[in-house]
Amino acid sequence: MINQSDSDYLETKEIVLGQQSVHPRYQRLIDWIELTYQRRPINIDVDRVGPCWETRLSVIFCTEAEVGTFEDDSGINFNKSIQASIAAEHERLEPWYAKFSLRQKRDALVIFTSFEKVARCDVFDQVKEDALLGAVLKVFPDIWCVKKMLSYPIIFFETDREIKGLDSGKKAEVRDAVGSLIADLDFCGCFADDVFIGFDSKENFEKSYQSNWFYYSRDH
Repeated sequence: MINQSDSDYLETKEIVLGQQSVHPRYQRLIDWIELTYQRRPINIDVDRVGPCWETRLSVIFCTEAEVGTFEDDSGINFNKSIQASIAAEHERLEPWYAKFSLRQKRDALVIFTSFEKVARCDVFDQVKEDALLGAVLKVFPDIWCVKKMLSYPIIFFETDREIKGLDSGKKAEVRDAVGSLIADLDFCGCFADDVFIGFDSKENFEKSYQSNWFYYSRDH
């Protein structure tokens, strides 16, 4: 899952909200993963990718921290041994899938994804820009602007010097103000203890990004 319009995200969201249950076909594999790795997925999505329609098995956990336990020592790639074990168990439980593969000797591609990561974007997307700006201006009335990123806001002051002089108490105050806007929309509690707010300056935006929001958004 990449964004909130993806079908696997929408299905998992309904599961989290109690509007539907995990498909019975995947319940046994979820139970096996929990028993074997002490982490319980909230959903599993299986689809076909590539020119040979190979099976891709997405194991969906709630948090990014849970996904991290399935990475190798590099912290970049998934643990190949775990991927192979889950693929083998999936084939054992659902051998009929192999009948539809044009490359039957190749294991299913197993990936691990975080529901919370996309849910944060979903929730924050619902925060109205005027409400966000109003909440920030009550704490910092002299800012340049507020920019909504995918899952958090960045507050822009005029100069770098203003950023360096920010009071920690004011930072906490604006975090609480923004958090109160998010709270009523946060259907899964993904912002409960982690409302991130970025701080930057117009000076840096002009100097480092040539006043171009596209370039800026790529880095944030």
